[in-house]
Amino acid sequence: LRWTFDDNFYYTDLIDAGFVADSSHIDAQLSNSDFSIDFDSECSLDTLTAKLDDISRVVTKQISEKYLNSDSLRGRLPAMSCEIELGTHNLVQQYLLHTGISYNRGNIMLANDSTFYLRGIFDRLKVSDTQIDTLRFGAVELNHRINWKIHAGNAREHIPGLARADLKGFINGSSLQAQLSQQNFDNRTGVNVGVSAHLTDSTVRANIFPDEITIGYKPWTVNEGNFIAFNYASKHFDANLLLEGGNSGTINLFTNHVEHGDHDDDDHGQEEVNLQVKNLKLEEWLMMFPFAPEMSGELTTDMQISYRGSQFWGEGKSTLKNFKYEGETVGDFDLNALMTLDPKTGNTNLESYMNVNGAKVMFAAGVLNDSTATSPMSLKLDIDKFPISTATAFIPNGIAELQGYLNGEMTMTGTMDKPIFTGHVVADNGAIFVPMFGSKILFPNTVIPVDSSVIHFNKYALMSCNDKPLVIDGYVDITNLNSSYVDLSIQGRGVQFVDSKQIKKSQLFGRGYADVSATAKGRMSELYVNADVALLSGSNLTYVLQDDVSEIVTETNPDMVHFVQFDDSLSLYGDSLLRNQDFGMSVNASVSLRQGNIINAYLSTDGKNRVQVQAQGTLNYRQGFAGDAQVTGRVTVDNGYVKYTPPLIKEVDFNVVEGSYIEFTGNMLNPKLNFEANEKYKATVSSDGGTSHLVDFLITCNVGGTLSQMDVSFDLSTNDDLTVQNELSAMSQQQRSAQAMNLMLYGSYMGSSKSSKVTNNALYSFLNAQLNSWAASAIKGVDLSLGINQYDRGAGSSTVTSYSYNLSKSLFNDRFKIVVGGNYSTDASAEDNFSENLISDISIEYLLNNSGSMYVRLFRHTGFESILEGEIIETGVGFVLKRKLSTLKHIFKFRPSRKAAARREKERQEQMKRLQGDSMALPEETVLKPVIQNNDEQKQ
Repeated sequence: LRWTFDDNFYYTDLIDAGFVADSSHIDAQLSNSDFSIDFDSECSLDTLTAKLDDISRVVTKQISEKYLNSDSLRGRLPAMSCEIELGTHNLVQQYLLHTGISYNRGNIMLANDSTFYLRGIFDRLKVSDTQIDTLRFGAVELNHRINWKIHAGNAREHIPGLARADLKGFINGSSLQAQLSQQNFDNRTGVNVGVSAHLTDSTVRANIFPDEITIGYKPWTVNEGNFIAFNYASKHFDANLLLEGGNSGTINLFTNHVEHGDHDDDDHGQEEVNLQVKNLKLEEWLMMFPFAPEMSGELTTDMQISYRGSQFWGEGKSTLKNFKYEGETVGDFDLNALMTLDPKTGNTNLESYMNVNGAKVMFAAGVLNDSTATSPMSLKLDIDKFPISTATAFIPNGIAELQGYLNGEMTMTGTMDKPIFTGHVVADNGAIFVPMFGSKILFPNTVIPVDSSVIHFNKYALMSCNDKPLVIDGYVDITNLNSSYVDLSIQGRGVQFVDSKQIKKSQLFGRGYADVSATAKGRMSELYVNADVALLSGSNLTYVLQDDVSEIVTETNPDMVHFVQFDDSLSLYGDSLLRNQDFGMSVNASVSLRQGNIINAYLSTDGKNRVQVQAQGTLNYRQGFAGDAQVTGRVTVDNGYVKYTPPLIKEVDFNVVEGSYIEFTGNMLNPKLNFEANEKYKATVSSDGGTSHLVDFLITCNVGGTLSQMDVSFDLSTNDDLTVQNELSAMSQQQRSAQAMNLMLYGSYMGSSKSSKVTNNALYSFLNAQLNSWAASAIKGVDLSLGINQYDRGAGSSTVTSYSYNLSKSLFNDRFKIVVGGNYSTDASAEDNFSENLISDISIEYLLNNSGSMYVRLFRHTGFESILEGEIIETGVGFVLKRKLSTLKHIFKFRPSRKAAARREKERQEQMKRLQGDSMALPEETVLKPVIQNNDEQKQ
């Protein structure tokens, strides 16, 4: 069976069914891989059909009478047994995955012989993101009633604090009883409470047992004779319930009871309902609901309500102190409400106000149920300096912090089910602070009007770090709160979204400028998003990897080796399964990296290990409603480097060769790699005459293949010594790779030439690592690398130690860069060391434009060319111009013609349409117009 249904795909190799029936027996089986149903009954097919029809009528009658007669049900059920086995490789599991349900194994048994019973078990049942290791349930007829029980057992890592939970009880006639108990992994009882309910023709009456219960690991007492009763025919309510938990608070729900009569005729009317809650700890009560979010606070309430039919009135006050959500403080809240009944019209008038942290911030007044008016509800809400920072706690993972206040006026008409909002809101010193960026976006003091539940953003300009606006235009229609409609556009040119230094919470810091053009249109369940984002020249961003690389590489990957059963339908088609969701989004986005931006990645939070690249390119991101994300495009690296210090090994300092790139062909997590990087290493080489000297080697690392299957190779070369280079040229690639690895690990060259005796390389590698680690921690604002090398003079002579350094510093927003390097050798005199070696390399670069494509360079370099040439000094000045050319005539053409710009815009529009696809294309007017950058730098 291969079945496509509502964009869902189902597949199975085999469905097997069998059915046998005669005058006294029925036997039926159905199987699909590891799913099976086995049904057996000692009756004929006609008898079974008649009994099922009869029991259907009996069940309908008992439900209408609100009375369960288990003997009557069992007597009408045929003698039968049915067993269901559920595995993971079948159509049922495929279907359940659409609803977010999965399991490892399941078994259900239903039988009726001398008695009726049901039992079931599921192993590792997972609903959404919540897993229960063992779920058992069962029901059995015993002593003319049906007893039932549900048990959940769990591991510590899945639901902390919930080792086991049991819900058990019985149904007998019109009575029902249920008792919940829960224990943690220390065998402490967190919850132990029961409810007994009795149902008559028109009244349900319930009470809590036993007299001493447990809630939130704390003991509570219940008053004797407690009850809650409701007559659903006359809508009459009665209660007498007192829960006392000592320091955990009290709950008192009661009415002024009439001692005679059952109120069936409602002669005495409805008494006043009183609810008094004092110092109730929210966190203790929420322990009964393991899937509820983490909340805490102290609740106090005093409320009195009266009602008669559709008329109700009363007053009350609630206080919530020290309210916290997911560990984040929200604040203190006070709510006061007064509802009065107008005896002439029967309408209920409301006056209510709210205090937040002791300040009055909201006031509401109006009518709730005016049946004579076109709009039964008519409320006016005044908002005065409501602290929007209280909403910060509800933003997950500390992504953003809200600051400032909200003012405004709002009227609410319509009905409670379909309210209509009209009015306006305005921010007062409002801002969004993003800790991971260390940046703040300011809300303007501009009115946001709301007209008939439509929120209008009339060119609402958020101010970025450099006071460049990010303009939001369009509207949000909340007429249907369950399915809001969005039609928004966001535009920004040269917006600085990051301007910060590294702080403890920073995941991204530095300077970041972008052009942004985006649209969002559709209902929240089917939202189309188009975006064009360009990271501009002058950006210098640093991403901080929160886990050190040394910790990441030591972690084991359980999917490193993955065995696949090719007839496993879930393995073959599981990725294509869809789940029903209230929020769906289709995204088409283009992200461009303009020439001249710098992207850094700290492989450790202190920045000792890091990567820096200057890259350019365009990536196109597409995501459908099923969440199937694809990325296409290429990012090319102009230059960059990698600094990393493995344990007990000297610092690895590779420079990325210009033209290296990453290419995405669909799978965002598995791009193609084409990287080349090199590093200079010094090693001692002895000549045939017994003398030795330092040789600068160049180690080249080539990375190809894909991210999941990388092809890494090393090569070795030198320009300092012609003899050594000839040796390397005569070697195979594998031999040169081995020499390169030996040089990186041990600091020695082991070619056919005689290399010097290397005895302390591990020690000096360790010293290098520690010196560079100290420099990265103690010296801020500059890049400083230190090195120590030791080699023999040859022929039994003494050893020579060489100390080197390299210092670089960027100034004026990376427009000016100076690099100074040198060395000190014990082989040379102090005068020679100072005059020739202490500052042997120096370069000064100045960028003439933001993109870095044009700069001037002044340099002085001291090096060893060859044995014949010896030490040489190079001094010069250069002018560098980088241009991408389709023809040579464009080398002096700095500004594109209007015709070329129009052609480029047309090409990008066609590209956006291709990305959208025919099935997901939006109307023409919603297609995003790409951003064309004005090449101001090239004009200069």
